[in-house]
Amino acid sequence: MSYALDSNLLIRSIEENHQQQDEALDAINKLVGRGEDVFLLPQFLYEFWVVATRPEKDNGLGLNTTDAETFLAKFESVFPIKHDTEAVL
Repeated sequence: MSYALDSNLLIRSIEENHQQQDEALDAINKLVGRGEDVFLLPQFLYEFWVVATRPEKDNGLGLNTTDAETFLAKFESVFPIKHDTEAVL
C-alpha cells in the first residue's frame, strides 16, 4: 500500500518535546519498517516550510530558513516526491 506523509507528520516528527512527536515518529517508522511505499507530495513540503519558518508566537516552529532547508533536504533524501499528476490522483 502507498502512504503520503502529510505536513502534520513531518512537523511533529521534528518538534522536540511535543506530546505527539513520539507518535509521529513511530507511525513513520512502522510504515518504513513494513516496507510500505511512503512518499511526499509537494504541497506537504510547502506546508511544512510555512509552519517551520513561522514564529513560535504565531503557532509556528520558529526555525530559520537554513534549518528549515536542512529538514526538507533530509525528508527528500529519505522519501521520494510524487508530483500531482493524473496517476497520483
